Parts: sequence; C-alpha cells; structure tokens
Amino acid sequence: MTLLVAVRRSPLHPLHLSVPAEPARLAQVRHAIDVWCEGVGVGLVDRNHLVLGTSEIAANVVEHAYRDRDPGHPAGRMTLDARIDDDAVIRVVVTDEGRWRDPDPRPGDRGRGFSMLATAGLQVAVHPGPTGTAVTLECPARRLATLDEAGPPREASIAGSGPVTLALDEDRARLRVAGAVDHLAAATRLEAEVRRLARNGLVPVELDLAAVRYLGSAGVRALETLAGEFSELAIVAPSGSPAAQTLGLAGTPHVVHEPSGSH
Repeated sequence: MTLLVAVRRSPLHPLHLSVPAEPARLAQVRHAIDVWCEGVGVGLVDRNHLVLGTSEIAANVVEHAYRDRDPGHPAGRMTLDARIDDDAVIRVVVTDEGRWRDPDPRPGDRGRGFSMLATAGLQVAVHPGPTGTAVTLECPARRLATLDEAGPPREASIAGSGPVTLALDEDRARLRVAGAVDHLAAATRLEAEVRRLARNGLVPVELDLAAVRYLGSAGVRALETLAGEFSELAIVAPSGSPAAQTLGLAGTPHVVHEPSGSH
C-alpha cells in the first residue's frame, strides 16, 4: 500500500539584497542566504554549501570588482538574488557594476574557491559584461524528510560573523583563531602571525581553528601555503566545525578532534 500526501504551501518569496562591496558586509550576505535557505526548508548540507558559495563569490566581488576605484571613494555595490525556479533548482545570482581582474596564469595561485564549490556540488557560471559581472550558483532544491536517526549532523555556524582575532598561548606555541577568515586581508594577517611564531620553521606551531565561525578560500590558500613551508605546523579543527567542513571540501590536511576532546 502506498500513501501519497501533498501539502499546499505559501509561495516561496525570492531573496533580494543590495549592499556595499566591503569586507565587513560578507557576514551580512552569509546571514541573508542562510536565513532564506532555512526558511524554504533546504537541507543542512546544501544550505551550508550555498552559504559557502555565496560568500566566496561576494568575497571575489569585494576583492576584484572595484579595485580601480580611487581611494576615498565609496565602495561599489553588490546585489544578491536567490529563488527556486520551476525546475526545482535554487539559483543564487551575485552581481556587481565593476570588472574582475583577468585570471592569474600561474597554476594554483587562484581559483581555490571555485574548485571547492565544484566539490560541494554547486554549478557555477560567470557572466562578465560591459556594465558588470554576474555569477550564478545552482543547486537542486532538496528538502530532506525528517527521520529518527542516531548521530545527526552537527549544526555548523558557517554563516558566522565577527572580525578575525588571534590569541597566543605562549607556553604551548598555540595560536587560537576566532571569527571569520573570509577575505584576503584576514587571511594575510593570519599568515603573517603564523610566520612570526614559526620563526622560519624552527618552532612548532599549533593552529587551533575551533572558534573560527567561517573559513573561506582565502584562508584555505594561506593555510596550504604555510603547511607546505612548515612541516611542524599542526592545523587543528573540531569535527563538524565550520573550519573542518571547509578544509574537508578543499582536501586540506588537518587534525580533526571531537568537540569534547582535548588537544
């Protein structure tokens, strides 16, 4: 016997957000898409992937789109639109009115974020034009049924905000990172501090990412560069944390521990 149940729902309202293309606005963009995805019932994994993808594209806009503007002039704008189309696909479009720089010909130097999004199962299309650039992310609009299962996935604060902060435990040469490593300036600050502590690789350093609320591709690139140079660098993240999720997508080696455990 088969029972089919249909539930009539109110129309799903699209999301529209327009903000200045500034690093401080990335958390607002993540929060907006996260709340919208939760409201339409997107499963946790897809929701986190869409938040990651949207933040990566927005960070690219911040870094590239308006790089030619004169110092002191107001930042250009970026616009976020999200909707579920009739083909049951979520489409997120991030647009700007600037011009991205041409891709760097050096392999491995850029493009880390796009490879992460592909691993996450997102379809990405970049549409440059005379008045700006539009980037589209696509993901099936999957709604997971609620089941009684042991050990459900841990909710991750991937939409987290707050500027990156660094706290040093001198006794253990442990650097605790907190906040959001979501753009180039934050990643550069993190990399510089690790280099200072490592003293050109002479001192072992443990990088504790437990309090990182969001880790983007700029942070991943910095961590991979440091790990390639310093063999005594330990990158540690709790299982299921935002940092561990992003490092897992990127394939970046790191030490995983359970949240209740100790280093």
